Amino acid sequence: MQASLTLGNPDVIHGTGVAVAHFLRSITKKLALGAELAYQASPQLPGNHIAVVSFAARYASDEHTLAATLGNTGGLHATYYQKCGENLQVSKEYILYWTGTTCSVSSFRSELSWRRTSRCKSPVPQ
Repeated sequence: MQASLTLGNPDVIHGTGVAVAHFLRSITKKLALGAELAYQASPQLPGNHIAVVSFAARYASDEHTLAATLGNTGGLHATYYQKCGENLQVSKEYILYWTGTTCSVSSFRSELSWRRTSRCKSPVPQ
């Protein structure tokens, strides 16, 4: 189980700031489910405050991880990570946002990384 509370720029006198709370619990050895609440208070916001609720899921194995959040604002955020070998890993991040009649998908980030090692074995026997 994981839980956290993060506060950003809290101002008790003026009643402004940001608070983010999240909770994630393992359902099985590979699957975890949870939720997140983000709250902001400010006189510049309509109604002086806003809250966003998201539900989260994470599936992980030894070689890959898939995580996603679905929010009440109409957005889905998904990430995928895979370890391809000792020196190679890939990851991808997607954002899907829909409003009534329109839907947009963006590939937010792609990453391919590898590590070069100086301990290479010669393919020819010596």
